[in-house]
Amino acid sequence: MYDSTLIDRQVKRSDIRIIALPATKMAQDLGSIQVANLILLGNYLAVSKVLPMDVVKSTLRETLKEGNKEKLIPLNEKALKIGYAGKV
Repeated sequence: MYDSTLIDRQVKRSDIRIIALPATKMAQDLGSIQVANLILLGNYLAVSKVLPMDVVKSTLRETLKEGNKEKLIPLNEKALKIGYAGKV
């Protein structure tokens, strides 16, 4: 998985699954390129099923509340959701 906004080279390997997601562009469309990592995380969760989305969201909320950054919760959750869906 990679951010195709930042990396324009095509992956030439055929023995792995490749997911190109324009995460920085998607984050910019949301109003903050700082959430590109959460878009990628959301997409990783959708593809891998390694953790349920509700566990990641609750952990995110707790982490942001501890850092007095509650105002960032809606944007971060939206970025996760968009990444999970794989589109804006």
